[in-house]
Amino acid sequence: MRCNEITPCSALRPFIDRYWCWEGEASAPRRLPGTGHELMLHFETPWRASNLEQDILLPRAYVVTPRSKSWQNAASGSVGFFAVRFRAGAFRHFCSESIEIFADQIGEASQIWNAGRTGWLQQAIEAKELPERVAAVESGLLTLLERYRKQDDWLDEAVRRIYAGTPLEVLPSLVFSSERTLLRKFKEGVGVTPKVFQRLARFERTLRSLMLGRIGSYLPLALAGGYYDQAHFSKEFKRLVGETPQAYLTLENFQAHFYFSRRKADC
Repeated sequence: MRCNEITPCSALRPFIDRYWCWEGEASAPRRLPGTGHELMLHFETPWRASNLEQDILLPRAYVVTPRSKSWQNAASGSVGFFAVRFRAGAFRHFCSESIEIFADQIGEASQIWNAGRTGWLQQAIEAKELPERVAAVESGLLTLLERYRKQDDWLDEAVRRIYAGTPLEVLPSLVFSSERTLLRKFKEGVGVTPKVFQRLARFERTLRSLMLGRIGSYLPLALAGGYYDQAHFSKEFKRLVGETPQAYLTLENFQAHFYFSRRKADC
């Protein structure tokens, strides 16, 4: 398996954490609950994805959204995909629709952007080399950003603060917003309520540390992450992942997952 990470151009860096490309063995890590959006472009065989409610063949171009469900991916051929990992809450700057309608689902690119704005996706999928693929993606994203960039920067600040652990009750005053406006704009722009986002962010931060550190003894990190005790974390883990932490935190899962070390100013 080969995984390459690419830093976005300076104009896109405030909105996009990284690009990454995975090629090689026919394996497909589980997509766990989390806060962010990720554009996925499969230039090799697309995966199947399933949860307790759905079993679908993924399209070649789709967006993973903030989710409280765990998706099991299955590869049926050679693996090759290019991914755009957006910073938390930043995807709203690249589309016209309310993000809320795409929450907790896999959004096909054609549902998010009309046909006149998806040519760059096909160019990226058909590209023969990584630099050509990156160039096509960046051209498309820059065009979308110029068209759809939102001006309410206070909402981006609200997302960053919640992800970092700021209590919800003090957030409106910190970003100079009313509680009602914050709730409405947050759901439209991020896809979930601030409370749900806070809960997913706590889980994501904790599990990322466990997976990157390959740590099976999870209790110290769970307590440091804001969980009351072992029972609290285990119950939340089972609700979101579908199995216990003891069952999931294994060498096999440590070797293949969607987590990366955080970059500076990450969300």
